Amino acid sequence: MLEVVLSIFVLCLAVVGLVEVFRVVSLLPFNKNDINNNTILLIPICGHNEEIEMILRNAISNAKWLSSMGNQKIVCLDLGMDEETSRICEIICEEYELVEIYSLEDFVKAMEQSTI
Repeated sequence: MLEVVLSIFVLCLAVVGLVEVFRVVSLLPFNKNDINNNTILLIPICGHNEEIEMILRNAISNAKWLSSMGNQKIVCLDLGMDEETSRICEIICEEYELVEIYSLEDFVKAMEQSTI
């Protein structure tokens, strides 16, 4: 019985290893060191959004998956979100440093400053 459990465990580790090898090989063409690889994922949010935590955690997961391609940043663009949605975004921002909340005006100012 122990041999079967151990075999299943080793098989799971092998599958995870193969997936990681596939990820590294498939992203090699995109990994150019001479190019500034800063990526911003913009998530516009207005009103009440029941699924905002799931959306943000999915975006974080994808950003971490592609982290070998450069700096990743996730921006929650506040287009009039309610208090509950705003609080969820703030909690996520505290947990992950790659997530930030911007109002539309602040985002426009930040983009203008970054292009100068």
